[in-house]
Amino acid sequence: MTAKDQSIPQHDYSLFISIILLICIGLVFIYSASSNLAFYRFGDPYMYIKRQALFCLFGLILMAITMYLPTEVYSDTRVVYGALFISAGLLISLFFMGHTINGATRWIRIGGFSFQPSEFAKLSLCLYMAYSMAKKGSEM
Repeated sequence: MTAKDQSIPQHDYSLFISIILLICIGLVFIYSASSNLAFYRFGDPYMYIKRQALFCLFGLILMAITMYLPTEVYSDTRVVYGALFISAGLLISLFFMGHTINGATRWIRIGGFSFQPSEFAKLSLCLYMAYSMAKKGSEM
């Protein structure tokens, strides 16, 4: 095996196909459940499916980026604690700039985009747990 072959990341294509299949099934479900409502509210029966497809595309782009990042990035102390610090800051900012939807102040709205900081905190905690478990190694 040459050095060039070793630098090419190996991917599990069955996992990728499964992800694409689940996305397609989800889009069909969204269309079947919301086309009448979308047509009534917006005059476009595809409004919700277009929005979800855009978010899926964004997620696939993020997945591709993280696939090609070297694993050393995830074990860097600055990255791990930086993610924890940012997620804690976002959670604290809910008290000052949180947007209330359905009676719960769990959202931050930036422009026309709303997101829940708790979702980023979940990812940060997973990254931290993986980092701390890898650091402990055989001591666990």
